[in-house]
Amino acid sequence: MDVHFDQAVSPKESDRRPKGPLVLVCWCITIAAAALALALNRESEGQSGVTAYFLDIADVIRAGFDPAAASRRGIPTFPMWGYSWLMLAMPDRWPRLVFQNALALVVIALLLRMLANGPRMDQKELTAIRILFAFSLPWFAFQSVPWEQGVAGSLTVAGSALLAASVSARHRIAWPLVGSGIAFGLASNFRSDILLLPLVLASVWALSLLPRRRAAGACAAWLVCAYLPLVPWGLYTRNITGQFLLSSTNSGQVSTISFGVVPDNPWGITVSDEDPHLRRMVEERFGPGARPLSLECDRFLNARFREMVKEAPGVYLHKVLSVSVQQLLGGAYSGEFVLLLAPGEAGTDEYLRGRAELLTRPLKSLRTHPREAGIIAAQLFSGLLAKLVVLVSFCVLPLTFWSAWRARSGWYLCLLIPILYKAATVSLLAWAQPRFTSAVYPLHLVNAVAGSGIAFRFLADRVRRPA
Repeated sequence: MDVHFDQAVSPKESDRRPKGPLVLVCWCITIAAAALALALNRESEGQSGVTAYFLDIADVIRAGFDPAAASRRGIPTFPMWGYSWLMLAMPDRWPRLVFQNALALVVIALLLRMLANGPRMDQKELTAIRILFAFSLPWFAFQSVPWEQGVAGSLTVAGSALLAASVSARHRIAWPLVGSGIAFGLASNFRSDILLLPLVLASVWALSLLPRRRAAGACAAWLVCAYLPLVPWGLYTRNITGQFLLSSTNSGQVSTISFGVVPDNPWGITVSDEDPHLRRMVEERFGPGARPLSLECDRFLNARFREMVKEAPGVYLHKVLSVSVQQLLGGAYSGEFVLLLAPGEAGTDEYLRGRAELLTRPLKSLRTHPREAGIIAAQLFSGLLAKLVVLVSFCVLPLTFWSAWRARSGWYLCLLIPILYKAATVSLLAWAQPRFTSAVYPLHLVNAVAGSGIAFRFLADRVRRPA
């Protein structure tokens, strides 16, 4: 199969990239979409239960790294401390959300610049990517929640784009490469679930992207940049626990309760942080009042998770397959705009009622309830776009990965590996949630468009080929 996006674009070809009115219009719509998502998602609840943990770590930092200052939840090693630093710098919610959306816009600009200047991508595909980004309410809704996931997602995509730019330009050690490593390192300070992604990328890079002798020095320098930003966190955790940690202390709880995806599993476990079985395991081992998110409990639960996999490998396989299907069909986080209609579950009920009316009698709905109809239309559009982009991306992923690997298309592999890594870690160690997929939504969008182009050209060649 002919993959034509694996070479650098010459200056003359680069000049033919979309410019002028099209780019300006797309950017105006993109900024408007970010502002609209920020306004519509202003009542979002998101991961509100974790806010107290962020505040605890912020208090610990403010108190000179005294763990006793964690008075709300008492766990100064969960979650990662990146968002707590952001809370200290921007105590009010709205400046943080504006910052998150601004960073998301910068990431889109960076990714589009890499696509336009680096690889040989079809003009129509690049235009389609620009237009889809301009209407990407799911991406900006994801950035309009006071949580660490938006910043971590932006930094992950930025790191991938910069690495792709460096590989495409065949740089040994240059600013895109250094910037990529730093971006991944900072992202790991916000969420530790991408901790191993740089190692995976470096392995693929060394094996396929460049000659090994040439890649060795660049890989080493890049990995240093990716993990050096985690040293302060490691020193912080050693001061608190006596152990130099690179991640937060919740992986054991997440992995263990992920078995709750399987109905009637042997342990009766459920997907809940307050799961009785998990609490009972922890308290039997460490006594009443033991906290599952402490370092000791986290290590115990990680060991217990491995035991559970050995006890019931069929159940674990069922869990992995179920989560994989849920990721395929679940789309990405599309916002909580319905909370503007009514709080809590009442908002969902209002949305379902209003959606039926909007789809069956659109003119009447717009005339009688214009505000509600607008909110419902935005929520419907965001949800459908998120599901479509993710579904198409996963469907073409085997094709695009095989094509990129066969062509040694280094820049494209740099964009595909984070998608695969994110999907694999969720399937193997967690449960499906649209917000997990949202972290790499821009990469899904690029893959969906480029992969559709590959599939279309493949089918067109077969149709034109004489019997």
